[in-house]
Amino acid sequence: MVITANNPSDNDFAGTNSSGTTITIDPGAYSVDETGPGGYDVVFSSECSGTAVAGDTYTCTITNDDEEPPPTTANLTVIKDVVNDNSGTNVSVDFTMVITANNPSDNNFAGSNSSGTTITIDPGAYSIDETGPGGYDVAFSSECSGTAVAGDAYTCTITNDDSAPIICNPPGEGDWTVTQSCTLDSSASIAGSIIVQNGVVLTILDGVTLDIDFANFGLNINFNGGVLIKAGGVIA
Repeated sequence: MVITANNPSDNDFAGTNSSGTTITIDPGAYSVDETGPGGYDVVFSSECSGTAVAGDTYTCTITNDDEEPPPTTANLTVIKDVVNDNSGTNVSVDFTMVITANNPSDNNFAGSNSSGTTITIDPGAYSIDETGPGGYDVAFSSECSGTAVAGDAYTCTITNDDSAPIICNPPGEGDWTVTQSCTLDSSASIAGSIIVQNGVVLTILDGVTLDIDFANFGLNINFNGGVLIKAGGVIA
């Protein structure tokens, strides 16, 4: 404690709480200040300065409250929404969120909808991407990339919407070479062979019949290709 007054009995002493430290001063203007460590807000009571009158008693209370440290990280919340309006079956946890940022508290985690997943990142550039099943269009909200500032909070929403299927268009006659994955949504008779190329999937929907003249033609499926027959679909 640092005392400025007329003839103080002590003008420089260590602080003490509870009953405090009592000194004498001569009449006249006085003030009380302090020196000490930083990182504290300080509040002086009303009698920490004034004009002393002989015979009076004054009590100065100095209160130090430790300051909240400045933030060093930003909060990033990642929300994963999945829309299945074209027969898709995947859900949020089937996708993995991939975080590129300075010192993320987690940089690889399963997607979560509703409240999402919140992590901390250090200031600087950041971006969010994902890995997961195909067959979905993806949209990223504006805060899925940017520059993080300490103390700020960001929310990234990644929305996956199952893509509308490509509808097959079989030929009226002759062989049918299926060159891209497609869905047969109405019954068809093929007067020729069907060749499903490498990596291509031919899907036959419920209630749809694919009629092939197996006596004269065939169904040829190349490596990694396939035919997906939904319940109720038929190859005859």
